[in-house]
Amino acid sequence: NGGSGGTGMRAEFLGSGSRTDQSTRSTAGMASKQQRTIASFFSRAPRDACAKEAVQEAVQEAEESPTTPSPAPKHVLEDAELATGPRSGRKRKAARRAVIESDSDGEDEEEEYKASSEETNDDDEEEDEYVPARRPPSSTKGCRTPTNHRNDKVERNKKSRRESNTPAPPSPPAPPTPDADGPGRFARRDESRLDFLQPDKLRDANRRRPDDPAYDPSTLYVPQSFLKSLTGGQEQWWKFKAENFDAVLLFKMGKFYEMFEMDAHVGAEHLGLQYMRGEQPHCGFPEKNYHTHAERLARKGFRVVVIEQTETPEMLAERNKILGQQGKKKARVVNREKVAVLTKGTLVDSTMVESVTDASYILSVVEDVQITEQGETPQIGLCAVDVATATVLMGQVSDDTARSKLQSVLSILRPVELIVPRGEDMRVEGLSPATWKTLRNGSRKPIVNRLGAEAFGASERVLEKIETLGYFSKDDVHFPVLLNSMKGNGDHAISALGGCISYLASVLLDQQIIPNARFCALPVWEEETQHTAEDKDAPVQHCVLDAAALGNLEVLENSDGGLKGSLLEQLDHCASGPGRRLLREWLVRPLLTRKAIIDRQEAVQDLQGLGNDAACTARKEMSAAPDMERTLARLAAARTGGKGRDSAHVVLYEDVAKRKLVAFIIALQGIQSLIRVSQAFDDVRAGLKSERLRKLVTQGSAGGLPELSSKLAYFREAFDWEDAKEEGRIIPTQGTNEEYERVVLELQGADVGLEEFMREQRRILGAGKHEVMYVTVNKDTHRIEVPDKFSKKVPREYQKVGQKKGYCRYTTTTLDALVKARKEKEEKKEQVLSGILQSLLSDFASEMDTWMLATSAAAELDVLISLSLAASYADAPVCVPKFIPYAAGSKPVFNAEQLRHPCGLVGGGAFVPNDVCLGGSQPLFMLLTGPNMGGKSTLLRQTCLAVLMAQIGACVPASSLSMTLTDGIYVRMGARDNIMAGQSTFAVELAETASLLRRSTARSIVALDELGRGTATTDGAAIASAVMDHLAKEKQCRVLFSTHFHSLATSHEHCGSKDGDEWGMLRHM
Repeated sequence: NGGSGGTGMRAEFLGSGSRTDQSTRSTAGMASKQQRTIASFFSRAPRDACAKEAVQEAVQEAEESPTTPSPAPKHVLEDAELATGPRSGRKRKAARRAVIESDSDGEDEEEEYKASSEETNDDDEEEDEYVPARRPPSSTKGCRTPTNHRNDKVERNKKSRRESNTPAPPSPPAPPTPDADGPGRFARRDESRLDFLQPDKLRDANRRRPDDPAYDPSTLYVPQSFLKSLTGGQEQWWKFKAENFDAVLLFKMGKFYEMFEMDAHVGAEHLGLQYMRGEQPHCGFPEKNYHTHAERLARKGFRVVVIEQTETPEMLAERNKILGQQGKKKARVVNREKVAVLTKGTLVDSTMVESVTDASYILSVVEDVQITEQGETPQIGLCAVDVATATVLMGQVSDDTARSKLQSVLSILRPVELIVPRGEDMRVEGLSPATWKTLRNGSRKPIVNRLGAEAFGASERVLEKIETLGYFSKDDVHFPVLLNSMKGNGDHAISALGGCISYLASVLLDQQIIPNARFCALPVWEEETQHTAEDKDAPVQHCVLDAAALGNLEVLENSDGGLKGSLLEQLDHCASGPGRRLLREWLVRPLLTRKAIIDRQEAVQDLQGLGNDAACTARKEMSAAPDMERTLARLAAARTGGKGRDSAHVVLYEDVAKRKLVAFIIALQGIQSLIRVSQAFDDVRAGLKSERLRKLVTQGSAGGLPELSSKLAYFREAFDWEDAKEEGRIIPTQGTNEEYERVVLELQGADVGLEEFMREQRRILGAGKHEVMYVTVNKDTHRIEVPDKFSKKVPREYQKVGQKKGYCRYTTTTLDALVKARKEKEEKKEQVLSGILQSLLSDFASEMDTWMLATSAAAELDVLISLSLAASYADAPVCVPKFIPYAAGSKPVFNAEQLRHPCGLVGGGAFVPNDVCLGGSQPLFMLLTGPNMGGKSTLLRQTCLAVLMAQIGACVPASSLSMTLTDGIYVRMGARDNIMAGQSTFAVELAETASLLRRSTARSIVALDELGRGTATTDGAAIASAVMDHLAKEKQCRVLFSTHFHSLATSHEHCGSKDGDEWGMLRHM
């Protein structure tokens, strides 16, 4: 990676002009210095009219100065039209310095500019690639005002008028400039020059119009006549744009990413960049701001395509030399490639994902609707990918007409992108209308990616594709167990995986993600596998929470889509990203196994008591550590390789090798933090009652924290982490690498030989140590610099290679041989160092399973500490629930005293607790009445939330709670419609009620609030009464049923009494 400096990348846009003579370069240097001084002021000037006027006059004065160089030959400017602006090489530098981007520091940019100028040879000055100017900062801090002769003249005129008592003439009004700095000023140019973009002429790459059913909006037809009229750089940009018409291009030119034409409008509007001067829309930003701006565009929903240089000007010259020898036409521009595609769901860089802790899923969906006597039964295959953690979730469901299970998956994952089959019409998805409506309305404005049927394919074809592409062909990569288990009974899920693989390949991520992915089962359920008896060997070990329950109970988010007031907000005190993501998984999948729940309860109690101080220390370590899941995923992807921006053939001016090394050291330090987390419990480990907690904090525990110290010691002894992080390179610890030490000795021997040669030359010349010495000129090292006073003593074998005032520089055949030998030793040293880094990365990757197990253990500990803190922060009583065993035919139980809603735990207030008793000696069915705002809905919610909290192992906001484990929580609450899905209030409540009637069992808990309000009173009362009878007499599960229907309350006023029915009881709020 790298090249010959930022300004050295401009040759492709300026041609191969003749070399200027020394006097011209000197004169140009004076002009360039003067323009840079003016530009330095402009980069710091306030954005008011007076400052702008002063700058304009200063620029005009610079351009009229006699020191301004003469225009370059026409052929030198051949390709400068890609980015309009000043034409000559030195004026272009002044233009780049003229406008500094608003979010960049002006002084830093000036230093960067000087550095790049120093790196460029004078001979290459006119081969620089054009790099446009940037936006001035809005701040006036550090503003320097240059001499303004016009202001001096105005002051003199004012003084003269005061002395003569003559009134000043009125100022002429400024001419109107509507939208002078906005996109509107380019409209006329676009209409005349880019007519193929006009709505009546727009076509895709296959020349199909937008009204054609097969129109592809991701491509663009660009006429050949237009391309032939362009320079090489312009043609290259339009070819990339034609292939990615639906994306924003970040086009690399030297050290800057440029945005042209319609992309420039996006940069100006969404990134706050300023248009460059000229008739072409154009703006840009430096390479160091890439991560910030690229992430911002992706988060806003844009598809960002990054175009990087894969060739330096020197490489281009070498290629042209070969082409010339072959008699072929020479290339005008350096090679560029598409190296990254950034969207909401494809961000993997650490700096781009650190602001969002939650997973960003890409969900692939396929469907096969089967028609039976009972109606249609859609078979839906699902595959979700979180690229930041390289996690793949796969599942297949047999859904109902309301797509209840699909809605549940959408509520849990909240995908940011969808991958769906494309129908015959490019704009119509190859899914049933009901499924597409569910996807569209059950997610938050995701990006929809439509792929052809061949991208999904049958399961056999997908598996063949996986084998052909060799994702799991390496010795250290194993074929996923989940995929093997799905062969034959998960064909639709495998087809959905095919869609994910095709999409990841299109965004250049498949080789990085798939071989290193963790394949897990998607959190979905099937009724035929649900057990009604408590059995530790039962295949279903989680309680069912559907979309209605998650939404009505506000488990993950409130009704507005935020966290405030949600159960997640009350319980989330996690210190790490993996911990927060795991807590979300626990909340949507409560446990159904009694022993596992009790293990968590005991761990929470230990962390509140004996392990409290250790937990505080552990939280500090975890909060300071990086997001280990994502860090390890990136390291694994880097080992696999791919076509990313960090590939070796991409020309970047940032130190990519150092960035990779720093990421490696951060991972090592993260593992060290996990060791310190374990060590925090050394003093209390023996006294912990929870077996699960002991495993999580004890290294080498089976099913807990693996052994880390001995494995990490190898990397600690191999090199100094802090020195490597600072220097950007690994220097092996002495005695750990014999090859490196041998090469260093050889290099030192070469240096000794050069010193002996210099001492001999000083003896021959009769010069002192500080009179004749080695100097380095550009890339040439070890040149002998001899003062003119020793010129008569210079031996005949000396070869003159340069001079400066008072000195001449020489080399000899012997010296060249010594320098060459030293260079070979230096290159050998760098090769050994590079090999050492790759060897260490390989050794680290070989223990990836160990590091991932340690990360999972730390995440579980983080969640347990979070649950203990939530209980400690409560301002009201909390308790540890007790679970009553359930036997077939017996009554399930829920008995809570002084029960509160979780949101009433913190902050005090006058929350009124309630006692709730269902089952046991009491009826299973509670009919609840009362006035509006009496608390009926709150009672229903807090009861269901108490069940959920109890089964994730948390303390419950009650003085006591005993209950039977619940296999499903079903909630129908609130009066709301779904207009976008074409469902009225009545349709929504009937669909949700039908779903819970089908899925609930004797071990479920059901909460129904105001059922029947969406229709006429008599019809609603009849529906409510029928549902009551079915739940109470057929399902015989625990039910909370609130109503406003007086007829229901009157007909069941004796429920629960000696004279009434035993199946229910009537309660008033």
